[in-house]
Amino acid sequence: MQHSQRQPLLPQQALLPPNLHLDSRMQRRLLGGLLLLGVVLRLLRFALPFPLWGDECMLAVNFIHRSFADMLRPLEYHQIAPLGFLWAELAAVKLGGFHTWTLHLFPTLCSLAGLLVFAYLASRVLDGWPLVLATGTLAVAYYPIRHGAEVKQYAGDLLMSALLLALALRWYQRPEESRWLWFLVLAVPVALVFSLPGVFVAGGVSLFVLFVLWQKRLGSRRLVGAWLVYNLVLVATFGVLLVVFIQPHRTPEVARGVAAWWREAFPPWHEPLRLPGWLVKIHFGRMFSYPVGGKDGGSTLTTLGFLLGLAVLARQGRTRALLVLALVPFALALVAASMRRYPYGASARTMLYLAPIIILVAAVGWAWMLQRLAGWFRTARVMWLGVASPVVLGAALMLHMSMQPYKTPYDRDHDHFARWFWTQMSYQAEVVCVESELGEELFGGQWIEFAPEYRCYMHLYSPRHRRGEGPQWEAVSARHPLRCVVLSAPHVPYDRQALRRWLQRMQKRYALVNYDVFPINPHTDRFYARRYEVYEFVPREQVARYRRPFEDPVPVLR
Repeated sequence: MQHSQRQPLLPQQALLPPNLHLDSRMQRRLLGGLLLLGVVLRLLRFALPFPLWGDECMLAVNFIHRSFADMLRPLEYHQIAPLGFLWAELAAVKLGGFHTWTLHLFPTLCSLAGLLVFAYLASRVLDGWPLVLATGTLAVAYYPIRHGAEVKQYAGDLLMSALLLALALRWYQRPEESRWLWFLVLAVPVALVFSLPGVFVAGGVSLFVLFVLWQKRLGSRRLVGAWLVYNLVLVATFGVLLVVFIQPHRTPEVARGVAAWWREAFPPWHEPLRLPGWLVKIHFGRMFSYPVGGKDGGSTLTTLGFLLGLAVLARQGRTRALLVLALVPFALALVAASMRRYPYGASARTMLYLAPIIILVAAVGWAWMLQRLAGWFRTARVMWLGVASPVVLGAALMLHMSMQPYKTPYDRDHDHFARWFWTQMSYQAEVVCVESELGEELFGGQWIEFAPEYRCYMHLYSPRHRRGEGPQWEAVSARHPLRCVVLSAPHVPYDRQALRRWLQRMQKRYALVNYDVFPINPHTDRFYARRYEVYEFVPREQVARYRRPFEDPVPVLR
């Protein structure tokens, strides 16, 4: 059966009775309002002063001094991100400087584009209340909004997944035409360069196209040739990325870190009795957190909607091929997790590339649920829950972001302190880091491991470091002292003998005139506590003229 280019694959007439249909004018108004809400939430997240959290800092420090070619080498802190994302972030930093807004700009653009592409994708499949449900869900979903303004690649995963799915479904509406397959050929290398798990969706698209060609007996050379070229480009692109980029980044340290950090995200095939429970836990947990959800069954409503949506698709004979497109990416991801190559389901952010599929299918199931409720309560007003719920959730999220613009109190305190510290310490003084700039080894080579936030904030808030300039040793004087900063952590051994030797060398030329200690989060877990020590020096011959240039109070930290 040939599908109209304007008619969605699953029109509301096929899913809902006539009394629950939504007229086209109201549909446009509701979709416009929900999309506007989604855009506002994403821009608000970008505009609010959200501090970088640990994982962001670990990735962000790679954009301070590296070149574009350097991104092909393993990243610091064993980070892995798509090459396209790394280049886009580095380009933003080189053009606009190392600032929070430049680091968050590209992910925010991906988040906005992902919402719009998904709205187009959803309109290819649904209309009426199911379309409103799907669009409203992504518009206010917590994780797509949160990761859409972080120095992480996950917003790009969602965007590239939505793009591949939209092109595949656009072809499915007119499968005898090959042009949309050629658009897929052009899109797949872009998708893989900007999204590592995009290969699962790309593989699902390939099998979907093959299934449709076989089901509809479409064996023309144009179509088969386009499909073969698509697969050739898919394999070639992934192969090049695997050899040139992915494998060099997957060092033994990264492999051990992935195995330890994501151990709950790999199926326990070696313990068959645990496998059913693991599958239930994963698929009813954070993986399906749309619009909200959580671990230990916190996403049950979404998962039930998804399962019901699959049942509805299975009964719709003319769109049964959509089951292939919906399920194959899950299967490929599960295979990769079985090989311990990519985590499956333990975190929402690593599975954000499946959000378009989850939300679209769940919206079909939710529409079926609302239809039943409308029948029980004998009123079509129940369907308005599909609008009221996203609006209420969006308002709550907006209030939450405004009142708590940080991930954890630790991130807030570290950011607030860093703003004060690097500004005040740089006032009429030359500030240097003992470890990174003077090359002193005070922690047996472990300093770099607990310093990502420190290094990141130093380049965000220290005027000299932000400009990328070296210390002006000749400027050090009684009125412009030298302040040397040592960062320590209570859980890492501190070589006091090395510190004493360094002080002795410094005092051959300079006089130590002041010493300050600034603890960060001293009452939290030792892993998150930090300690800044500041040693202040002036030339020995100018000690008599020294006077502290400021006496501002230290900010109060919890």
